[in-house]
Amino acid sequence: FRYATQKVYADFETATHNVNGTDYAGATISVTEAGSKATDSEAAVTGFNTQNMMLYYELASAVDLTEDWDNAHVSFYIRFNGEISGKTTGKAPKLQVKLLTGDPISYNKGRFVNYTFATGESWQKVDLTLAQLTAGHNLTTEIIKENATAFEFVVVNASTNTNAIAATGDSIEIADLKLYKTVEAPTTPAGIDLKFSEVSLSLSDNLTMNFKANKALFDSKYTNPYAMINGNKIAGVLDEENGVYVFSYDNIAPQSMADSITATLFATYNGSLCEGKTVESSVKTYCEWLLANATSDAQRRLVVDLYNYGSAAQAYVNKRPNRLINSYLSTTQAAWGTAEMANIANKTVNEDNGSAVTWSQAGLVLDDSVRVWFEFAAADTTGLTVKITDTTGKELDVIEAAAFAEQSAGVYRVSFDGLNAKGMRRLLNVTVYDAQGNAVSNTLTYSVESYIYTVLNGGSDNAKLQALVTALMNYGDAAIAYAAV
Repeated sequence: FRYATQKVYADFETATHNVNGTDYAGATISVTEAGSKATDSEAAVTGFNTQNMMLYYELASAVDLTEDWDNAHVSFYIRFNGEISGKTTGKAPKLQVKLLTGDPISYNKGRFVNYTFATGESWQKVDLTLAQLTAGHNLTTEIIKENATAFEFVVVNASTNTNAIAATGDSIEIADLKLYKTVEAPTTPAGIDLKFSEVSLSLSDNLTMNFKANKALFDSKYTNPYAMINGNKIAGVLDEENGVYVFSYDNIAPQSMADSITATLFATYNGSLCEGKTVESSVKTYCEWLLANATSDAQRRLVVDLYNYGSAAQAYVNKRPNRLINSYLSTTQAAWGTAEMANIANKTVNEDNGSAVTWSQAGLVLDDSVRVWFEFAAADTTGLTVKITDTTGKELDVIEAAAFAEQSAGVYRVSFDGLNAKGMRRLLNVTVYDAQGNAVSNTLTYSVESYIYTVLNGGSDNAKLQALVTALMNYGDAAIAYAAV
């Protein structure tokens, strides 16, 4: 993780912006035929030189950088596929970046860098300091600093800075574009840094980021610690064995692996509330570290299968579908994942024994965690409870009547989210009991595996759902294999 020392002016992941009038959260431009105008995946890019590949991002509102110019940055990921023709065939192209100003936009002011980048399928992170890169580029006017309104990215010839004539099928992608400034880290009066000591990720359970602070901080001068994580106040849980307080941010949706998670530690000192340094991380950031430091094939498989599960979830809910999380993997890393799903079976058992309460159907909700739901028909739910056990008889949950969700007249649904990644093949036995503890239904046996089998064997023709449940099964099996190491 890293300390967040940024104030974001414009984050193009969330801010309103557009490519030539079309709202767009990420962008790809490609050339349909050599020498033609570039297009993005939403609409044609018009009004630009026909031999350039250009991409244009408009800020939601003008940004005044006058006071912060020396500390201002622009960062983004870039990926380019193709070649630059002419004198520089086979060489790396250059990316010319312009900070634009005015209303209407002035296209001839504000070039501040020619950045040489490599061709290929891998994403490259770029972080540019405006002050350092504007030297000698005709930025004597203060207009741009006072009224920055857009960015323009242009692919140019690598040796001559002239227009780059692209071949059919060439493309450039810009992702995670951000305009920000550096800021001072906060100070605390206690003379001891109020900060997190470690960040970890729970992989085999529901995705959870764990921010940890040394217990010794609160044995000396600070008291009453808590954390603000993505706007949520989180109490710490003391881990005596490891001497840390753990502040957990759980149930992270798989489609949100690349989303930034910020955490700030708070505590009281001499009656005053103190604010520590803000930490910024993400599931993706931690997984990148895990892949670089993996100690076993099982761990590599688990992380890559998580990437694939996250990507399938993105596609399923249509979240950044043009920038799936597994596109950040190298070819070598991608090969560490599960190549083919292991055999699955429908192990559902639902035998009607003439009981007053009958099970009608079961299924899954695939959002922030894997949630299994069960529906039953009952004339009256007064005093009823639903008990969920595993095959050993261990009680996993008891659901009272107040939590029954009526779906239609006499039909009720209960949900269970107590499964972790290792539980995809775990059988659940579900029974309805009356107030005296007598079973008033048959026992339904169900599992996530049973749901996945149904989806993949005629239960759905939704290709995105099929891909999602396949990736979920692979991730679950990888979690089991990793736990066995």
